[in-house]
Amino acid sequence: MAATAARGRPDTSPTIPALAASAILLAAIAGCGDPSSAPPAGEPPSPTATSARPGEPLGGGSPAEFPISVPEYAYAAVAAWAAPDLLRLADLTTPEVHNRIIDLPGPPNQNWAFLQCEDEASAWACAFYNADGDYLVLILDGQRLGEPRAVVDLTFEPTAYPATARAYAEAFITAWQTGNRARMAALATAEATAAFDRLAPTPVPDYQVDEEGDPLVGVVVVLDGTKVEMQLSVALLGGPHAIRNATPVVD
Repeated sequence: MAATAARGRPDTSPTIPALAASAILLAAIAGCGDPSSAPPAGEPPSPTATSARPGEPLGGGSPAEFPISVPEYAYAAVAAWAAPDLLRLADLTTPEVHNRIIDLPGPPNQNWAFLQCEDEASAWACAFYNADGDYLVLILDGQRLGEPRAVVDLTFEPTAYPATARAYAEAFITAWQTGNRARMAALATAEATAAFDRLAPTPVPDYQVDEEGDPLVGVVVVLDGTKVEMQLSVALLGGPHAIRNATPVVD
């Protein structure tokens, strides 16, 4: 994947679930870390599926004012936001994106971890998550690499806590598929999260919900023949850590 390839602005921004299938390739790497930890934005991200090593422009040479590497450019924008260095952020993003970022409510936790950059149909999508599990995708126009304002769009999804058992389980599985360890930690106990560390994410899992019970309700997740039953606390639905445990199902 060449980070200098010309790409135009996409007609629509990719949604977070759209990145889930490609992020499955990253899950084996992302699953090895502390689920509650995320490297701060002042540190370069780890190598990912992209061909460029973040912090090193393609083709060698000294770092440019405007990076020519896709992940480095995206990371520079996130680091400027976290600093905060709003003038630098304005150099790296379009005015619309700049305004949308600084207007995000909160503001969000600025302890960001870099997931990966994906070559979409007409642009690049670079994904990050923060220590709260919030998910950020920056869209970069490949034709503007090495120049100002290459970040042309964004998608931001804060961590939410569904009120139903199935929706809660689906939120956890999506976080697992995309490598968002902080969100997994927000939705489940460490014991429940550990049950998925040795499994490979499935693009389209199936869900079987037991009858509503009290104090726990079970959700069986079917992953290409492997079944895992999650036990969710009815009292904790709508808040953090409702997934109390997860165990393989033996037929």
